[in-house]
Amino acid sequence: MIKTERLKVKVDWVRELIFFWGFFILMSLSHWNFLSSVKEITEGFLHFLILYVLAIFYRVFVFPLFTKGQLNKFLFFTVVILVSGGIFLFVADYFWFYPEFHQAQNWVKMGLLYIATTSVSIITMEAIFLLEHFYRQQVRSSKQMLQLSEAQTKLLQAQLNPHFLFNTLNNLYGISIQEPARMPVMIMQLSQLMRYQVESGTKQKVKLSDEIEYLNNYINLEKERIGRRCNVTYNYPKPLEMLSNYQIVPLLLLPLIENAFKHSSGTVKKCFVSINISMKSGILILDILNSVPVLKPQLVSTGVGIPNTRQSLEAFYPAQYNLDLSEVENQYRTLLTLNLNPKTHE
Repeated sequence: MIKTERLKVKVDWVRELIFFWGFFILMSLSHWNFLSSVKEITEGFLHFLILYVLAIFYRVFVFPLFTKGQLNKFLFFTVVILVSGGIFLFVADYFWFYPEFHQAQNWVKMGLLYIATTSVSIITMEAIFLLEHFYRQQVRSSKQMLQLSEAQTKLLQAQLNPHFLFNTLNNLYGISIQEPARMPVMIMQLSQLMRYQVESGTKQKVKLSDEIEYLNNYINLEKERIGRRCNVTYNYPKPLEMLSNYQIVPLLLLPLIENAFKHSSGTVKKCFVSINISMKSGILILDILNSVPVLKPQLVSTGVGIPNTRQSLEAFYPAQYNLDLSEVENQYRTLLTLNLNPKTHE
């Protein structure tokens, strides 16, 4: 993940430098006859550098107001940047870069002209940046949709684990004979679990609260299956309603939790599974610790759960997650941190 972030920064800097020199050359063509000395080229370069810095400031601090729907603030700061930028460039040329020419002109008309030309220049540069930005967003969205389509197929094939379903149905049969009063609740949980997998499989994102409620049903069924021979602890944020503002790729967390149950309950007499889900400032933390048998049994497994999860994380949350899997002293730990702040995925 660190390598991915460094690569992203490097590509951004290269792109920025290409745009900078491209714009500088294009804008210098109209004044090429006047750039006859090193001094004039340096002054022209400094003039353009100021203009480009204003454009970057506008793109980084002002334009995001538009994407967040804060139109009044966006229009206000747009006018402020364009007017103040034009005035600043006019003052720089008037006193430092080209004083002989500008001090002989009507400063009011020249000031208005500078505001107009600065506005056109900044808007032109931003328009090209935005076209390139929206193109990259479209490419990324297309990749995500392709990834989602592949994930839907894999979910139908693998993520509703037939082994789990078979064991659960067998367990329900035994409970129906010994403790029939528990059957309605368990059948309802299984029904909700299967319904959620079918319905969420057609969506790109779901509410985090719905995803965790689904995990509750899954873990409760696993408790019924292995709870009497395995200590299961589970903690999650309450109330779930406070997580409704966050969205997540459906069934993203299931393979990690399923993996813990699958590998903890083999031949260990005192096996355990500990699952803790927390939320801190928009960062989702999934911390799972489970026992590992000394003699690991042969398990029925498709082998695609964890790799699919990594692929989904990389496709939908690039540079926004960290997944650490480790095994120490017959204990297996899974630690996922995932940034779900909406502004990081725009």
